[in-house]
Amino acid sequence: MDGSDQGRPTPKPTSRSKPIERPPALWFDDGNNVIQAGNYQFRIHRGIFSARSPVLHRVFSEPASEETQSVEGCPATHLQDHGKDVENLLLAIYDPSFFEPPPKDVPVDIVLSVALLSHKYEIKPLRRRAILHMERNFPLDMDAFVPRCLDADLSENSWFRGLETMVNIIITAIHTNALWVLPAAYYYCTEMTLPRTFRNSPSWNDPDRVAILREILTGKIILDIMDVAYVDFLASPPCSGCLSRASCALHLLRLARGLPSWLTPAKKGAGPKYHTLGHWWNRKWLKEQHCGGLCTPCASACISAYESARDDYWDKIPSAFNLPSWKELRSLRETDLDK
Repeated sequence: MDGSDQGRPTPKPTSRSKPIERPPALWFDDGNNVIQAGNYQFRIHRGIFSARSPVLHRVFSEPASEETQSVEGCPATHLQDHGKDVENLLLAIYDPSFFEPPPKDVPVDIVLSVALLSHKYEIKPLRRRAILHMERNFPLDMDAFVPRCLDADLSENSWFRGLETMVNIIITAIHTNALWVLPAAYYYCTEMTLPRTFRNSPSWNDPDRVAILREILTGKIILDIMDVAYVDFLASPPCSGCLSRASCALHLLRLARGLPSWLTPAKKGAGPKYHTLGHWWNRKWLKEQHCGGLCTPCASACISAYESARDDYWDKIPSAFNLPSWKELRSLRETDLDK
């Protein structure tokens, strides 16, 4: 019996010399079916998985043929999935503490495994939980995303640890139809990835990943153009009702002159070029530093212009990556997760 793969690329055939792995936590003496994925074998309870997955229910319901392999007296089901992914999915089903819902932190690799396979095998509760973990890190709201981005943990199990991890997240979001995760994930790639990392990425050897890298690079160019709006905002002249034109103009000029050092690395090749989202988000800085040096009418006009431009910048981020609007993505999310 076989389960076809609908997620990431089918694993390459396992070398015959590679030893079989049987994770002890997923090898049950009273199990009545062996699942094999790559060089991994799991002795599990067929009824448990048939009850949770209509896809596996159909697979397990197929009558055994003379060619059906048997392992220690149990029929074997071969899945065209990565062994570690299957292990993570099975643990999520058997052990509630292994894959808890947000706000519990779960390593990114586990979430992606469960997301892909729960979507493929139609295990809806686990798919929903996995997507909630993804959107917790890449939300639809600016005020939720920017602090998460600024405080990004870059440790081994981090969601933000490098370009290849980010590409895996994007691929998983696409395969599971969680498209509302994509704008924030793409944005993070454009801001935190060095040019040499793009050049040396092994993803250029994979057609699906090449499309994602190109989307990131195109979006980065569009965001660079969008960043000019922040320069224009800081360099705007005093308002028509200004009470101290010379003082306000001098203050605005100082801010405009200081802007390039915020948006570019201090030294060529020293680091990524940051976009202006963090500055648009930071109302505290605006009120204390920007408006603090302006007269009351100019400060009021500045805050009004800022709120409009801030929302406009965030609203344009999905289109920078050829994605639907935030409104459409929210509607998609509600329809998907309310099923």
